[in-house]
Amino acid sequence: MTRRVALLAAVVVLMLMIASPASADFSVTYPDGSIGFEINLGFGLHAAAFWDIPSDFDIFVISANAVSTPLPASFFAGVSGFAYWLDFQFIDAFGRAVFDVYVNQGAGFFFVTRVAF
Repeated sequence: MTRRVALLAAVVVLMLMIASPASADFSVTYPDGSIGFEINLGFGLHAAAFWDIPSDFDIFVISANAVSTPLPASFFAGVSGFAYWLDFQFIDAFGRAVFDVYVNQGAGFFFVTRVAF
């Protein structure tokens, strides 16, 4: 476990040394202030990082192609977008986490549905 934590810390430090979110190839600022970005490191390598600013168990998804260009993805019928935000709400009576799902199609986030898993 300590090796994994050390590796994760090294990756975060490397990401901060390589580039800031402002210089990323693809970045998203979520409605709660959290940030996600992807950097094309060359040679077919990519690095993605997310900062969950309020640390409230949200799930962040971005989709990009091989050269870090935003790529639409669809997780729900008829709704595709470049970024998804699963905003954690609560734990239901069955022990499942309940999330409100928002999608970004390039002009901000909008509500799609509520899911539990």
